[in-house]
Amino acid sequence: MRIGQRLRSSLSARISLWTVLFAAVVFIISISVVAFRSRNAVREEAIKGANRVLENTVLRTNYILEDVEDIANNLEWLILKDLDNPDAMMEYSHSIVQNNTILNGCSISFEPYFYPQKGNYFSAYSNNNGRYVYTMQEGSDNYQYFYLNWYMLPKLLMQPCWTEPYTDQEEGDEATMNLEMNVSYCKPIIGNDGNFIGVISLDISLKWLSETISAVKPYPNAYAFLLGRGGSYLVHPDPQKLFYESFFTPGLVDALTPEQKQLGKDMLDWKEGIRRLEVDGEPSFVIFRPILTTGWSLAIVCPESDIFGGFRRFRNTLLLSLILGLILMFLVMYFIIHRQIRPLSRLASHAETMASGNLDVELPHMGRTDEVGVLNRAFRYMQVSLRKYIDELTRTCILQWPM
Repeated sequence: MRIGQRLRSSLSARISLWTVLFAAVVFIISISVVAFRSRNAVREEAIKGANRVLENTVLRTNYILEDVEDIANNLEWLILKDLDNPDAMMEYSHSIVQNNTILNGCSISFEPYFYPQKGNYFSAYSNNNGRYVYTMQEGSDNYQYFYLNWYMLPKLLMQPCWTEPYTDQEEGDEATMNLEMNVSYCKPIIGNDGNFIGVISLDISLKWLSETISAVKPYPNAYAFLLGRGGSYLVHPDPQKLFYESFFTPGLVDALTPEQKQLGKDMLDWKEGIRRLEVDGEPSFVIFRPILTTGWSLAIVCPESDIFGGFRRFRNTLLLSLILGLILMFLVMYFIIHRQIRPLSRLASHAETMASGNLDVELPHMGRTDEVGVLNRAFRYMQVSLRKYIDELTRTCILQWPM
């Protein structure tokens, strides 16, 4: 209450306050314009950076896939060279896995009774369990590999292909149980007569692929995910999604927003672009691009809190500095203005005394040449004039009405 009365009664306080308010409006408008432009610049730069990371990740993924395809091509040449030696297939399978750390497993599988001495099934399979590489002959009545996707797809298509994620295991044989999720590059083996005789399957651990692709990210909480042709997650930081869900898992798809559903459709249609949407309840930018050689689609999710985190901290610091600066400006201006108009306050007080009839009050002497000095001299002149006038009036009255 006293502060309000002080502001209303103090000219210096009112002038300071209005000046600071005007400066605050100017500063706020200027800062808002700069902040808006800066936010857009930060967003554009962030998207460019994420795009560069995405492009590099696509290149890294392509390098991995091309390495696997080159391994399969070289292996096919060796197989055809020693096609009449089934034991060589076991050696090649073992050597391929042992000498290529990107591979989790390798199988060289043939049509039924391709090697009559081996029976109905012959698949030279090697797997790296993390400690050593073991090799064995796969195939049994419990594991009829010719009916599995990794064997049927290249046979039907008569061309190489990548599988969707799968867990491959043979029932009743613990040695071949591989509970890790894999994706496989499957290449048909075509004999010298042009007929299909078997399949080369090179396995990559889905966990290893996910860790490799996710190793580089543009922001601390950003992450990458990779969708297969059917929407299965090939790469994702959440193992639950990686192993048990797809983008369109029944039941979960109903919880997706229309924007998220459209993102999934665009990725499966091999489109590329940028979407702003909520991911796990947080506004994010999703940048996606297809890997055309496989039909997969890679995306990087960048939360807005990461992108604009530095900008928001800068903005908050700027606002705090602005508030403190305006307060300091008010105090400095109040001190300066109050000091400059203090003589005017004394003059006003003396003028009030004169108005009450006391013309003997001594007005201050000022050497100032500004308006305050002019007003002071005018009051002094008025005081002298009033004294003379009153003195003359008094003498006149005495002469006219002598006692």
